[in-house]
Amino acid sequence: MRYISTLDMRFSRQGFLIVFCIFILAEVASGTVLERVVAIIEDSPVFLSEFLEFKKHSLSLDKPVLSDEEILNKLINRKLLLMEAHRLRLDTVGGEKKNPDTLINHYLDITVRTFIPHSLAKNKLVQPKDDEFNRRLKKKIENLRKQYDIRIYPEM
Repeated sequence: MRYISTLDMRFSRQGFLIVFCIFILAEVASGTVLERVVAIIEDSPVFLSEFLEFKKHSLSLDKPVLSDEEILNKLINRKLLLMEAHRLRLDTVGGEKKNPDTLINHYLDITVRTFIPHSLAKNKLVQPKDDEFNRRLKKKIENLRKQYDIRIYPEM
C-alpha cells in the first residue's frame, strides 16, 4: 500500500485547479451569448426573448402591424404598470397569486377607473366612454415614464 504525502496531494489539487480554471476560461472566452438585453427599467432588464414573445402575442392581437419600437414601448408600459402594482403590493392582496393581466387590471381599477365619474342616464348607471379612460391611462403612463429610469438599446 502506498501512502500519499501531503505534498503530493497539494500538487494534485493545484494541478486539478489549474486544469479546471483553463476549461472555465476557455468557455468564457468563447463568448456564447445566452440572452440580450433590449431595455432596462430601473434595475430590471427587458430581455430579447421576452420582447420576441410579446411581439408574437401583439401581432396576433393587433390588426395594424406595429413597428418593433412601438411594440417595445408597449412592453415597457406594461412592465411599468406591473412594477407599480408590485410596489403597491397588490400582488399580495387576497393571498392568491395573480397573473400579470389581472394584476394590471386591478391596478388600473384603483388608480385610473376610480376617478372617472359615472353619468346617470334614465335611472341607470352608465359606464363612461373609453376615451376618458384612455386619456387618463395615457397620462398615468407618461407620469410613470418620468418617474422611472428607462434605457432602451436600439440594436434588436
